[in-house]
Formats: sequence, structure tokens, C-alpha cells
Amino acid sequence: MKSALNVIVVDDEEVGISRLKNSLKAFPEFSVVETARTGEEGKRCILKHRPDLLFLDIELPDMQGVDMLTMLNEYVSWPMQVIFYTSHPKYMLDAIRKSAFDYLLKPYDEEELGLVLNRVLCFFEKEDRTLNFRESISLLQPPGMVFMVSTVTGFKLMRLEEIGFFEYQKNKKSWGIMQSDGRCLLLKRTTKAETILKYSQSFVQINQYQIVNINYMSAIQGNRCCLLPPFHQRTEQLLISRTYMKALQLRFNFI
Repeated sequence: MKSALNVIVVDDEEVGISRLKNSLKAFPEFSVVETARTGEEGKRCILKHRPDLLFLDIELPDMQGVDMLTMLNEYVSWPMQVIFYTSHPKYMLDAIRKSAFDYLLKPYDEEELGLVLNRVLCFFEKEDRTLNFRESISLLQPPGMVFMVSTVTGFKLMRLEEIGFFEYQKNKKSWGIMQSDGRCLLLKRTTKAETILKYSQSFVQINQYQIVNINYMSAIQGNRCCLLPPFHQRTEQLLISRTYMKALQLRFNFI
């Protein structure tokens, strides 16, 4: 094994990055080469440095940590070890245990960190360092089109077919998911329209306050967006603004 393993830390909290960097100083086998605070920055760092070890926060400002790894699926051809670390004990831990990745709970103590790092060292000391990155990613993703959203109470797994559209609730100052069961699920206040659109290519914005699931679209009548049941009774309220109408025309190639 080479003298030091290259490490990248991706965490949206500067305090968390600083603490982890200081903790790793006690382990000369590891060297932090760069840090990032968003998924986009993290991707660039990983492709630039090809690190041996990645510390990855599960929830980032612009995407979920798993989504970032999924985007890198085709590019990670080296045995990069991944340690997820999170302050939510039950969040995805069962799936992580089944994968080749590891995890560390916040706030961690130095002994726990040492145990995790020892497992990483054991991996790199083996002659066979085969790591099926793609298989491990797939184990973190439930079957079907499922993604994690941040709600006002925590996290929730959502299936694409459960969502008719998103609507900004002015009185709550947050986006809400209009679900197939008729209920509205409020998202975390910091959730932006840009974040929602990244969940799936099936989500298209029709005005400043509404984003629809195109799988439920049945027609466009004038400036109205018509949806299939069980969302068909909301047609009067789903109005497409001029700006977003142009985007829809380009998306579906109609005049």
C-alpha cells in the first residue's frame, strides 16, 4: 500500500468538514486532498483526484449523496471506498450494510472513526481489491423509480406514480407534493424548484408555483394543463405561463 490514501470529504457543513479533517490528522495513513460542500463540487473533485476514500454526507444542498454516486457510476473505474456519514441513524443504514460501502453516524467519536478507517485499511491491504461500485449503488436504490425527499419532519421515499404535481404553498412558504391519495406532503422549506426538477426528468415546471409529473398529463387546452385521474379535477388550477409554455413546446416538439 502506498504511504497515504487520498481522501475527499463532501459535506455541506463547514464545521463537519473541519472536524473530520482534524480527526484524520491522527491517522497518517490518510491524506485529505480536497473538500466540497455540494454534490456538483463533489463530482468534480472525485473525477479530478480519483480518491481512494470518500466521506460523503447523505443529504447535500443540491442532491442526495446516493444520487451523486449514481451520476458517477459510469466513471468510477478504480476501487474507491465510500463512507456515508449522517446524523439520521435509521436513514438508509440497512441498505448501506448490504452494499460494499460503510457508514459513520454523526456526531461520531474517535473510536468509531478509528474502527471504520481500520476496515478501509484492511481493504487496501488485500491483494484482491475488487469493489463492484455499480452493484453497491444499485443496492442503495429501491426497485422502481423511487427517490428520497426532505420533508418538514424528516425524509420520505416517494414513488414517481404517487406524485401528480408539486405546488408552492404560499401560506406555509414551502413546496408541497400533491399525492395520488389526495394528501399534500410538505417539503422542507429550503427545497427549491431547481431541486425538485432534479428528482426526475418527468417533472416539468408550468409556472412559478407549480411543477407537474408529465406521466399524468393528458392534454394542454389553451393555457391549462390537464391531468389524468386522480388529479383530473385540478385542471382549472394548473395554468401554464407563457415562459414555461415555450419550454413545454420544446420538450414535446409541438407548435
